[in-house]
Amino acid sequence: LSCLSSSHVNYIFYATIMIVVFPFGIPGLYFFLLFKNRRLLDGNQRDKEERMGKIEALKEARLEREEIEEKNKSLKGLSFLYGEYQPKYWW
Repeated sequence: LSCLSSSHVNYIFYATIMIVVFPFGIPGLYFFLLFKNRRLLDGNQRDKEERMGKIEALKEARLEREEIEEKNKSLKGLSFLYGEYQPKYWW
């Protein structure tokens, strides 16, 4: 394969695009999906903290988020991104 062939130039073009898409596009897509569903993910934890203690609010918010995940299976597919965090920190 010659470096001057059209096939090689096409591979260089493709590789250049993927160098941009992979490190910026994938995290950007994840952020977009989380941002779009942020109201479902937060479980109203901040509002609950004002009415009850932080620990109780966290428990209630996690339960609410689990109920929402059961209804919305596509949201459950994103749980690897937010599952270990408090609901108010969906991002």
